Amino acid sequence: DKERRNKNIEINKINRILETESAPLGFQYIDVNKHLAPDGFLLEKYTVDGIHLTVQGYEIWRNILSPYLK
Repeated sequence: DKERRNKNIEINKINRILETESAPLGFQYIDVNKHLAPDGFLLEKYTVDGIHLTVQGYEIWRNILSPYLK
C-alpha cells in the first residue's frame, strides 16, 4: 500500500544518510536492509507493519550483526 511504500522510501533515505555520515565519524555502517529489503522495500515476511520486524526478520538481523559484537 501507499503508506508502507512511503515508509520504506523514508527508511532508504535515512539509511543512505547513515551510510554516508558513519565513515567520517569512525563508525562502520552495516547494511542490514539489503538482506531484509532486497528490492528497497521490506519484505512482508519480515515485518508486521512495514517498519517493525517479525521474529524471522530479527533472526536475520541478529545473524548479520552478531559477528560485529564479539
